[in-house]
Amino acid sequence: KNQFYATYPLNIIPRALPKGVWLTNFSLTQKDDGKPVLVMDGLAYLDDSDKEFEAANAFLTHLRSDKTFSKYFAEITIASVDRKQFLDSSAAVFSIVCRNYPEIK
Repeated sequence: KNQFYATYPLNIIPRALPKGVWLTNFSLTQKDDGKPVLVMDGLAYLDDSDKEFEAANAFLTHLRSDKTFSKYFAEITIASVDRKQFLDSSAAVFSIVCRNYPEIK
């Protein structure tokens, strides 16, 4: 009865990605109690550092505003955002963590 069906929230991700944003790593796991944790690493390249950070934040906003996605993941946060050099250019790199409960530290 408490089965987690990943297809519903995962279907939203491609539509939530703004122009110039790509996912580079993706991890969906379940804790011992069955609660899912989704980690998405990505980069934004728009040839303008300000716009790249805005695009990473826009992705976060799109995920949070989608009712289906936020039904599965109540806590959606940017764990990190930084710049990385790639040959002659640089891009914003980020990590977004999605949980359906707050992490207890």
